[in-house]
Amino acid sequence: MFKNSILKNISIVLLLTVVAISCDDSGSDNPELEATPIVTTMIDGYQVELLSDNDLRTGYNNLYWKITKDGSSVDIAQISAMPMMHMTQMSHSCPYTSPEMMEEFSDYYQSSVNFIMPSGEMGSWDIMLEFTTSDDMTVSGTVDIEVESSWMITSAQSGDGNTYFITWYAPTSPKTGNQDLKFMVHKRENMMSFPAVDDAELSVYPFMDMGGGEGHSTQFETPTTKGDGMYEGSINYSMSGTWTTEVQVMTSTDTTSAVTFEYSVIAQ
Repeated sequence: MFKNSILKNISIVLLLTVVAISCDDSGSDNPELEATPIVTTMIDGYQVELLSDNDLRTGYNNLYWKITKDGSSVDIAQISAMPMMHMTQMSHSCPYTSPEMMEEFSDYYQSSVNFIMPSGEMGSWDIMLEFTTSDDMTVSGTVDIEVESSWMITSAQSGDGNTYFITWYAPTSPKTGNQDLKFMVHKRENMMSFPAVDDAELSVYPFMDMGGGEGHSTQFETPTTKGDGMYEGSINYSMSGTWTTEVQVMTSTDTTSAVTFEYSVIAQ
């Protein structure tokens, strides 16, 4: 009986140990982010990893930055990441946000970029990265990237000669049925500055061309401003196929020409 008691106690200890190990989250303090690797490069002895939700493309992109040295995370006090397109006669930037530490993935910094043109014969993209460590070491360099073309961004001119960039933010993969309809609007202030436009009204008209001069729209809610250049509404696609959506931007002092997004809606 005494032997059985010892064995029972040992079993309880082993069980509690297994439970404690399985419940210990010390190994998940810095979990790895599941994203698409874009490029890994070295800058002054620091390894810089750039990831995104997908291959980089014109339109909106989330960027995730991870910086390590000798395999260990780097404590960063300040960081900036400015995208630049280098062309034969000139260079320019595009709408973007500065990296901020992610709460759920503390090893990563998240920023965003609305690329306004693809890489190719017209020019090449890189990102000017600069960060300052907690011990006041400033590191800077460039990260070369490739940007593919997509249908999700276009530009519109106003009567006053201003250029606005309209980004299709959602849905990224349009399907039949009801879903969010979101756009982002930025104005080109100069070749390096593209501030968000928050005071506009959008005129939106989705349309499906059935051929022979026939076609129809569908039920939708016109997107309205939510701040930071974002406009949110909804759309209920009635059928799959090729659709167009015409968009026009109107502010108190400016009205753009109408531009058209063309895309496919899949059945679900």
